[in-house]
Amino acid sequence: MRAISMGIYMMATELKCRGTEFFLHVLGIVGLVAFAGLRVGLTLGLCLWTSLT
Repeated sequence: MRAISMGIYMMATELKCRGTEFFLHVLGIVGLVAFAGLRVGLTLGLCLWTSLT
């Protein structure tokens, strides 16, 4: 358990908040979440549309 917590701690300290790499990571995460939301919305819309017709 300690090795896992040390790994998480080391991962968190490696990425600086001021560099462009940090903002690229944030942008990538936001893009993936938005893409997942779009896919879920389209899937639900398709399911509702086919059940109405």
